[in-house]
Amino acid sequence: MSSHGLKSLPVSRYLAGPRCSVRSPRFFFDFKETGAIARPRDPSIDDRIREAAIRLYNEGGYGALTMTAVAAAAGIGKPALYRRFPTIGDLLFDTSISSSIPPQVPDTGSLRGDMYAMVERLVSVCRDAPRQVMASQYYRAICEVDYARGVEDLHATVTYRHVMVIWDRGVTRGEIDPQMNARECFRDLTSAVALRVLFYHMDLDATAITRLVERFCRAVSPLPA
Repeated sequence: MSSHGLKSLPVSRYLAGPRCSVRSPRFFFDFKETGAIARPRDPSIDDRIREAAIRLYNEGGYGALTMTAVAAAAGIGKPALYRRFPTIGDLLFDTSISSSIPPQVPDTGSLRGDMYAMVERLVSVCRDAPRQVMASQYYRAICEVDYARGVEDLHATVTYRHVMVIWDRGVTRGEIDPQMNARECFRDLTSAVALRVLFYHMDLDATAITRLVERFCRAVSPLPA
């Protein structure tokens, strides 16, 4: 498993486990004991879990991805892991989303250049993502509104702290209408990428990415005076 995405896994690895896994970027929910908010989540633990999962896959393949092994590699107890990720599928889905953002915010000097780098990364992650895992998690999001909101919160936490840097630079340079809603615009773009790659099985090459980015930039640009 590269840092850009995850490859397919056997179906039995991720379909077992609780139906509902509601996660928030600020709190986790301890359903087993109280069904209520337990305490604020520590983002550093989440990062250690993701890094451990990637490392184990790179070292041992699918067989190395067990909850016991991930907990040990991350240096945490299994209860802490299960509170965040009840199944391997939850963990892989989360890791795929987290991997969709470059480690460093692109700074090419233009909105088009920055957005091309972001979309190129997202396309790579969607292309390499385990399709069965993505399908099972999207199915849950369609059926369970709380889970869907948890996914949206996760995506917002991972994505928007990066893209808002790009957005603010674009506003400052006059490339973006400051009245536009950044979250809605980025949501529309990422949804379009995911739909094309995961549902339509389109191979988005450099030309296709450029077209998507051009449409995005025209849509957010200030209206002529």
